[in-house]
Amino acid sequence: MLRFGPEISASLEKERGVSSFEPMEGTIMREYLLLREPVYSDEKQLKKWLDLSRQYLLSLPPKKRKNDIFLEASLIEE
Repeated sequence: MLRFGPEISASLEKERGVSSFEPMEGTIMREYLLLREPVYSDEKQLKKWLDLSRQYLLSLPPKKRKNDIFLEASLIEE
């Protein structure tokens, strides 16, 4: 399972060996795609998919840690 942007996922999902991630029936996580055996057994294909996902993940802003949120809240209260 790899993560991509929603607009990219929609176009990539049409490729052979790839499907959307559905953790529960009827619940599709649109930014995540499952790679099937034909893709992950081919080293060249797998590298391509990993690189695409990595590019997307590196473009995301850093997540705030819970401690950072609590610290910000305590500074506002002072």
